[in-house]
Amino acid sequence: YFILVDSYGREDVLQSMFNFDNSAMTAALKERGFIFPECAQSNYYHTAPAMASILNLDYLDHLGIASSVYETRAGYSKMAPLILDSEVIRKFRAYGYHVVTFRGFMGMIDIHNTDTYVSFEEDVNYLQRLETANFTNLYYETTVFEAGDELYELYPDPPDEAEQPLEERFQKVFDQNLYAFEALERIPTEIKGPKFVYAHLYSAHWPFMHNPDGSLRLPFSQKMSAEGYVAGIQFTNNRLLAAIDSILAHSEVEPVIIVQGDHNNGWVGNVEWSGKDRVKILSAYYLPDGGESLLREDITPVNNFRLVFKHYFGEPIELLPDVSYYLDPRTKKTKTAPKTCISDPGN
Repeated sequence: YFILVDSYGREDVLQSMFNFDNSAMTAALKERGFIFPECAQSNYYHTAPAMASILNLDYLDHLGIASSVYETRAGYSKMAPLILDSEVIRKFRAYGYHVVTFRGFMGMIDIHNTDTYVSFEEDVNYLQRLETANFTNLYYETTVFEAGDELYELYPDPPDEAEQPLEERFQKVFDQNLYAFEALERIPTEIKGPKFVYAHLYSAHWPFMHNPDGSLRLPFSQKMSAEGYVAGIQFTNNRLLAAIDSILAHSEVEPVIIVQGDHNNGWVGNVEWSGKDRVKILSAYYLPDGGESLLREDITPVNNFRLVFKHYFGEPIELLPDVSYYLDPRTKKTKTAPKTCISDPGN
């Protein structure tokens, strides 16, 4: 299980920038056997380059993608082939694994050509489930929603700060957020045998739609606020722990689970924080049968599946040096980020 929680920052950044103590979540995961590398950082500062790197076990320059491609989002489409047809998924398929992916809200990161594709709109059976009934009143009391075919882009033009009713595109995000956690909980009981589950979750990403209990934040606003981000983290924590408990309780074989952010939240904070500190991410590994022996305190996501294929599949593959890149907010150029650790007060 590779659970990518979009925009989920590292514990020290949540504390320093949002005055939010996330130690209860990290303690709960540690109690379940997860290990947190002390100096966890992402390799890249946006979702598409992070995904392309992780799912292809290498840095983008080695994959033929120059930094100029992802310094502006106009070049992101060049990374789409690496994401939609990745080395990691090809490897798991070759090993006979059932591949599960979750709906993405940008075409280039929406990996839908897999054995199981988790999408609220496409799983019509979900409309008859008890979980949906529990939320129906909330949905329809707050908005008029009609199903459509347009995907909501996670990177639209900067939103205005005026409060407005919940539009169809936001309703789809809200529905998918709830459905993704419900699906993650039941996957171990409904899909038997070896499986690779790539669950990309957006509940901590703008638009900040959820109260900690999962209900819609009212009145809904597109405003990017620290309060909204923290509420999204709290909701994510509650549902993620429930999903992990279900995975651990119902897996036929003790699973490998990696929980990570792809980058930190970059919309709320000062100029420097939107640069170097953007790479400080949540990173937690559940590695049974000695897999933790390959972990190091500064391991980065590019090595996730190098570790997995080396330790669990015996492949002759080595871990790469761990390097993080950030976008200098002044020059708008990619630079190497310094390595920082949670215990370092000057990080």
